[in-house]
Amino acid sequence: MDFQTTEPFILKVDWDKVTYEFLIRIKPDADNTIVFGSGAGGFQEQPIGPPIFHRHSWMDEFEDTVIYYNDPTLYLGKLSLGWGQGELNRFYLQDIANILEIVFTKLKIDSKNVLFYGSSGGGFMSLILAGFVKGSTAFINNPQTNLLKWIPVPINLVFDLSYPGLSREEVEEKFGERINVVKFFNHIKYVPNIYFLQNFACEFDVQNHLLPFISELGQLDKDTEVNQIIIDLYFDKKAGHAAVGKSETIEYIKKVKPNQTVKEEQKEAELSVVIVLGEEKSKLNQILNKLQHIKPIEIIIVADDRMSAIQSIPTFVENNVVVIEEKNKWKAPVHGAKVANGDVVLFLDGEDVIFSVELERFIEPLLKKEQDVILNNIDSVCFEKMSVEWPSIAMVYRKIVNDVLGRMDLKYDSMLSMPYAITKKAIEDIGYDTLQNPVLSQITLIEKGWRLHSSSAITNTSLNNITLNNTSFYKNELTKLEVCEIKENVKALESWLQRKDDRGNYTDGGRKREVIEQLKKQKNYSLFHKGWGMNSSIYNGKQLSIIIPAQNEEATIKEVILEARKIEPKEIIVVINGSTDQTEAIAKQLGATVIVYEEALGHDVGRAIGAQEATGDILLFIDADFAIPAKDLHPLTKAVADGVDIVLNDLNLNLRFPLYIVNLYKYMLNIACNRKDLGVGSTIAVPHAISRKCLEGIGWDTLHTACVAQVKAILEGYKVECVHFVDVMKPNRIRPNEHFATVGHPPAVLRITGDHLEGLSYLLKHRDFKDLF
Repeated sequence: MDFQTTEPFILKVDWDKVTYEFLIRIKPDADNTIVFGSGAGGFQEQPIGPPIFHRHSWMDEFEDTVIYYNDPTLYLGKLSLGWGQGELNRFYLQDIANILEIVFTKLKIDSKNVLFYGSSGGGFMSLILAGFVKGSTAFINNPQTNLLKWIPVPINLVFDLSYPGLSREEVEEKFGERINVVKFFNHIKYVPNIYFLQNFACEFDVQNHLLPFISELGQLDKDTEVNQIIIDLYFDKKAGHAAVGKSETIEYIKKVKPNQTVKEEQKEAELSVVIVLGEEKSKLNQILNKLQHIKPIEIIIVADDRMSAIQSIPTFVENNVVVIEEKNKWKAPVHGAKVANGDVVLFLDGEDVIFSVELERFIEPLLKKEQDVILNNIDSVCFEKMSVEWPSIAMVYRKIVNDVLGRMDLKYDSMLSMPYAITKKAIEDIGYDTLQNPVLSQITLIEKGWRLHSSSAITNTSLNNITLNNTSFYKNELTKLEVCEIKENVKALESWLQRKDDRGNYTDGGRKREVIEQLKKQKNYSLFHKGWGMNSSIYNGKQLSIIIPAQNEEATIKEVILEARKIEPKEIIVVINGSTDQTEAIAKQLGATVIVYEEALGHDVGRAIGAQEATGDILLFIDADFAIPAKDLHPLTKAVADGVDIVLNDLNLNLRFPLYIVNLYKYMLNIACNRKDLGVGSTIAVPHAISRKCLEGIGWDTLHTACVAQVKAILEGYKVECVHFVDVMKPNRIRPNEHFATVGHPPAVLRITGDHLEGLSYLLKHRDFKDLF
């Protein structure tokens, strides 16, 4: 191995029929190396896998060498987590540790400067790896320490694959040191440096993993070398087993790793507090009591009834209290901010009593002048609900707004929910009146480059303006409140898009739109070969065309075409672009109509070209990199024959929750079109089918941007339905240059983001909201 690059790369090590994969970014002068392990949440960040490199988008947050390892146990079966167990005669974590030590030697990395980080199952693996790599440190958050005390279903799945034929009792007897961390330490006679971060509010973790871990450490053999162990407890009822947020994790890593930068102390900023007070005034006394401890220079109460608010103020309040009246709750922050004299303004809801220690922690980054805006971290509240069901409309748009602005780290956090805090300078910059539109305020603050951060969670709040109700299921009709939420968020996005292009300045992924424009003027292909087909009798007298874009798919194109033949197409049109292999020759041999472009056309352009050439009444679109069984293709073509205009793959029937960001974009656009019932159904995904009538109505050229085509079809009244589920995730080929990224989203996701924003732009230009809802 010779590591000369500072660019991220994937190292693949094939060792005795097992493939070990590592995503590595080297910093030649770094003092530390951070090794990340994957928990079950890795599939949410990266649904196409394995390999899974959990938290790989955090890479550029660190000035350290970073290494992400994939657990090959995931290849043994359908698993979301494997705990590095491996096989009967092979402990994969030991192999991973051995490979890492070779890498460390090559890079001249001292193991004492290596930090293994992981949460939950990733925490378990980090503890084991730190044991193997002597001198290193494990930083773990809510880890499993004994797999037998974790949830039985996922553990049994792993045991069945890693230890076939053995009962749980037999696994414990024969492989106890693989599944129990302390037994492992006792086996190797060594305990590494450990920083154990545990949510004490998660009773299951504390009773089954933390306390037994501490107790069993006391029973280690006397000759066991024990290094420093730090137990750090925090209390967050809502978060439960979930790890602390990204920003807190990064701060902890900086705290735990060997070399830390000490900042000079600065004079703290002065604080003003604005309380937005509605009809409910019974909690004002308690709120004011808590505020005494954080010592603001003033408390400004913006109430719907000034006299009633004054009467509610207790006599013990020592602070300067100002009461002003504003009956419109959206304008209340505007008036409060205008009156405020502090360097920092904290906005509180008059219904929420928050402990002073939480408020101190919340505003600390602003008072120390480390941030300009602080939002409440509500991720744990949202995750708890959305890990098992569809997100509410509010949650969909909160996540989308943050994502399009490049602030994926904020997730669902928004100025729509108090508390939040802003520096006076930032407020003055965006304009006081902007505060009455929280979504627009947040967009403007981010666009102007103000430092915006999501705090540690304050969960004992009313979480105002979040609708966590029972209407979230995608088949349920929109409520009036949801329609208002859609309108407000889309209006803010429209304002943002007006300062960008139709795609929000997102990449087009090399899409050759000019080829479409040339074909509209004159049909001219690099090469055209006419194939053969058959007249079908199974589509009510209608005929079928199948369109397959292809680029270097010689390994799969034969099977794809042979399977497609089974549903009686009049023609199979293969649009080959940018290929250098035998795809063209194979397609011709199998009787396909072949259109060849020497250059790569980019996504969807091949579909549009194939649609222009197609003569059938039904057009079915599939991909060339994996074959779909005919039994899964026929329901789509049959539905078009029976009168549906656009038939979509019904991916709603096999979703992982919480929804992956691409699925959220699909859902967002369907909701904006008042087609919530489509869920994540989209022409982005294959297979899908279109009627000749619809194609001629929206124009074949529209298909080169799938989202625009779908929006146009909906607006023009064509019948669009999700009909049949086809699993396209499992067989989809992983392309590292498309599906992985060191910062933010992978290129494929950025392109799909742009596609959906382009679809939204088309919608906003061609239809008023009131006409849709």
